[in-house]
Amino acid sequence: MMQTVLHKYSSNGLDYLIFDIRKNGMALSSRGARQICAQNFGISSAAIVTGPIAAEGGLEAKVYRPDGTETRLDGHTAAVFAKYLADAGYLAGSAECGKRTGEGAPEETGKIFFFETI
Repeated sequence: MMQTVLHKYSSNGLDYLIFDIRKNGMALSSRGARQICAQNFGISSAAIVTGPIAAEGGLEAKVYRPDGTETRLDGHTAAVFAKYLADAGYLAGSAECGKRTGEGAPEETGKIFFFETI
């Protein structure tokens, strides 16, 4: 039996799970995301971020809502994913977790806390 590793982060009072497709050796499906996030039977989280996915010029991720629908990275999920990439050693140096405003100064998106590997 293959063990699935998830990493749990929190941003602005919401919990997010990271499913590293490279370390787990497989992609996460919509059905799998629903099962993991099931409130009564699963871990429960605001979203599951899956990646890193190699893309032109960098790394990308997919985000699944608890109902299994796919959505885009937003300010919170992007910050959580950037923090995970830095923690996991995918990024050289430290990652800035936040989004940029028009002047280029980082805009705080909330504190991110690492909880545990599940």
